[in-house]
Amino acid sequence: DVVVPAGNYTVSGQLTVDKAARVRGATGDPKDVVITLTGTTAKHLLCVSNADAVVSGLTLVGGQGAWGTTEDGEGRNTLVTAGTISDCVVRGATLLSPGNNNNQYTSAVCLNGADAVMTRCVVSNNTVSGSNSSSAAKVAVTGVHVMNGGRLSYSLVAHNRDVGARDSGVNVMKNATVLIDGGSMDHCTVAFNRAPNVGGVRLNNNSTATKCVLIDNKSGYRQYDYDEIQPGSAAKFTDCVIAPANPWELFVDFGREDLRAAPGGELDTGDVGYAFVGADEAFVGIRVSDGRAIVPATLTLQPAVKGIAGVAKYRWNFGDGSVEEETAETSITHEFTTAGRKTVTLSALDAGGAVLKT
Repeated sequence: DVVVPAGNYTVSGQLTVDKAARVRGATGDPKDVVITLTGTTAKHLLCVSNADAVVSGLTLVGGQGAWGTTEDGEGRNTLVTAGTISDCVVRGATLLSPGNNNNQYTSAVCLNGADAVMTRCVVSNNTVSGSNSSSAAKVAVTGVHVMNGGRLSYSLVAHNRDVGARDSGVNVMKNATVLIDGGSMDHCTVAFNRAPNVGGVRLNNNSTATKCVLIDNKSGYRQYDYDEIQPGSAAKFTDCVIAPANPWELFVDFGREDLRAAPGGELDTGDVGYAFVGADEAFVGIRVSDGRAIVPATLTLQPAVKGIAGVAKYRWNFGDGSVEEETAETSITHEFTTAGRKTVTLSALDAGGAVLKT
């Protein structure tokens, strides 16, 4: 194992993992180990190219520029041709729109190969900018490009933006937040992204998306307009859900095996909480009026329940030492008097008081 101590680090060159090694943040929580790429000369911040390599528990920030061939332009933050990335945050890549020639590429993350896997990760706050007026074919993927058998799994892709200007004749049919081009994705949440062609997910070339949730993704391009999904050649969406923006407020907690809905806040701040993944699973979640407050603070909490029959009331444990409360109301207020992170537990009960799900 290579254990990276907690801290903030800057690098000016590419980090390469080409051996059967495990590289991990010391705490397992990616917010504790932040690696930022500076300068514009490195093609990638991180490149992983061994099928037995695992990189986990890191926040990877940055990745700039340029488009180019698949190897040069793809994965400006993270490129995986073989190996696994897990429990990481990828953010802050600032990409340029591909130029005016054919076969030009740019993306924040690229999974290129049958042994390339990203799981339990957050890809957020990456951007593509620049203008283009050519009709040449090109690919700009603000979030994740999966190709040649790669897999994106149990991950959250949110708040990514392509703000480049395109004329109506530009061939941007593969511009998307997530592009699966001969690969697969499963149990992912794709939310609050903006891209010129496909705000959410485009599938192409026998690709699959299974049990994914898409929330409030938008296309801003005049010629083509696919807000959430675009199925391409021989591609298949299975058990996926397009959900309204309300009430989901998306987070990821890397300490849990099962990522689900939970209290609110803004991913733009870089916080981590829970994310809803797994479109067909029953769950109990919580909506909260304010994810942060100065104590003493009275907050309003509401249950968010899916796929559970016979719910008659709710039991609340506010995680601050106060007495548990039971109520049939769908809203409750509670005063928090001490500072710190609180774990609020909600149980859905039947009429006899038996716990249906927590």
